[in-house]
Amino acid sequence: MFPSTDPYLPDLAASMGRPAKLRRLVASLLLVFALIAGLVVNHAPTASADSPTADTTSGASPTGACYQLYPASPSNVRATLLSPYSIRLTWTDNSCNEDVFRLYDNGLYVGTVNANVTYATFNVQRYSTHCYSVVAVRGMWYTSSPAYASCVQAR
Repeated sequence: MFPSTDPYLPDLAASMGRPAKLRRLVASLLLVFALIAGLVVNHAPTASADSPTADTTSGASPTGACYQLYPASPSNVRATLLSPYSIRLTWTDNSCNEDVFRLYDNGLYVGTVNANVTYATFNVQRYSTHCYSVVAVRGMWYTSSPAYASCVQAR
């Protein structure tokens, strides 16, 4: 292979070993990050003599720390007709680390409420059917499975 005559382009023959070194470096870094993440995620609280009722379902420890990566799904989602033009959506917050709850109506995003808020009220058109779902969200990437409410028809 001929050396490059352009001073801004690297010599290809001299850089042949770089991709392999870069791949090894990236693989090593990914392994380190995976090990660190595994230590943090798998460090869930357990019951002990000091705290026989440690909450392992929500990920909260007796000290208030939360060790879950993904937020837990909400439960008991209910849509209640308040008037012919208004529906109230309520749910139980089962997560210890959500930032917001995303709300969906018939599969379409309709809004967001802050963490630890467990209701929302919607103005709707009369004689329309609404099937709501709620998703707990942490950060930009971590979401719970959706929790669904039974459908309600505004009359």
